[in-house]
Amino acid sequence: MKYYSLLIKHEFTNKWSVEFGDEDRDCVKWEYEDTFKNEDGVLAHKIICTDMSQKVINEYVDNLNKRN
Repeated sequence: MKYYSLLIKHEFTNKWSVEFGDEDRDCVKWEYEDTFKNEDGVLAHKIICTDMSQKVINEYVDNLNKRN
C-alpha cells in the first residue's frame, strides 16, 4: 500500500522532518498548502511515497539529512 509523507526542511535546524502522512496524496498536498506553505522558517518541502513502514520513512529522512 502506498503511503505519502510530507517532509519539511526547517530554517533553524536545516534538517528535514516528517510533518504529516496519509494514504491520499492530495490530502498530504492540502496539508502543506493549508499549514506550511506560508509559514516562516520553512526552507523546502517534499512529498515522498513509501510503504507504511516507519523504518523506511525514517531512513529516507536520515539519508536526506546526511546530504546537508
